[in-house]
Amino acid sequence: MVGLFPDFKYFLTPFVLLLVIAYRKSTAFIFLLTILVGILIVWIKQVSLENKFLSTQFDNLVEIEAVVRSDPVLRSGQVFGSNRRLDEYSLLIKLTQINDRKINLPARLKYSKQISLQMDQVISAKVRLVKTRETKVAALAVA
Repeated sequence: MVGLFPDFKYFLTPFVLLLVIAYRKSTAFIFLLTILVGILIVWIKQVSLENKFLSTQFDNLVEIEAVVRSDPVLRSGQVFGSNRRLDEYSLLIKLTQINDRKINLPARLKYSKQISLQMDQVISAKVRLVKTRETKVAALAVA
């Protein structure tokens, strides 16, 4: 909820903090403190995913180094009229380097060739970084 309304968190956080101070001798204190900690955790995650350096690299061809974090999933190509797009694989990676600059962000990699990849394997590739609406990754890397 806080991630959907960025201006809302500036109102909600001080309000919850005031309620925590006001109700510090009741069971509502624990509930309100939990809400406050949750807001802070979501905010920290959102700030890390909106990395300034990464946003300057969107829609550019970059060289990345990454660690594989999930097994590849085959997604069949969509059909448009009498044409069918190529099948593509998708997996989660942890970006460790972009153009010789160290970075530590989650991303999703999409590629069309069948490549045998294993968990925790370090990979290097030239990809195009794209902004994504997926909330658990910072970018989409298309090989």
